[in-house]
Amino acid sequence: RHLASTHGDHTVKVTSCSDGHLVANLVGHPRTPWTVKWHPNKMIVASGCLGFQVRVWNVEQGSCIRMVRLTHAIISIAFHPSGDILGSASSGTLHLWCWERDEEGSRAVVVRHGMPLRCVCFTPDGKKVIVGGAAVRGVGENGEDFSLQLWDFEAEVVQRKAEEGRDGSGMRVGGGGGAGPVGRGERG
Repeated sequence: RHLASTHGDHTVKVTSCSDGHLVANLVGHPRTPWTVKWHPNKMIVASGCLGFQVRVWNVEQGSCIRMVRLTHAIISIAFHPSGDILGSASSGTLHLWCWERDEEGSRAVVVRHGMPLRCVCFTPDGKKVIVGGAAVRGVGENGEDFSLQLWDFEAEVVQRKAEEGRDGSGMRVGGGGGAGPVGRGERG
């Protein structure tokens, strides 16, 4: 067993849980990684940083095997249980990337959301995706407005859109139960 963690020196460190030795020091992010997740079936981790990058790392080789640059800081990432799709929350956008097929990420499916996203997580069966958002109301108001939404998810739809080179730009999902490329949203 291994533990992957993010560090202020812009690295992701993978440590052995049994004896505490450093297995890999993954270097390449321009700013601090904010989130890191393990692939469900392989010795691969994905990380997202404040410098707008998502990187996929081969832990055994200690190297970055895929990278995509987005337009905002990466707050949360999650692998679909199949391992084929990587979701990332960045600003008000959920990016769904068939990471093994598309090195540059230009075919990622983009789903717009009504508020800045703070988390993304797939259910264990892969049929739903949980997305959390927080909207800052402004000075003088009482804190933030939070939402946690559960959306139907069809991996085949995302993979087909990626193959066709189409994204979900302009489609709103959630926030009012709107339909989009991942299905129907339920507010929670």
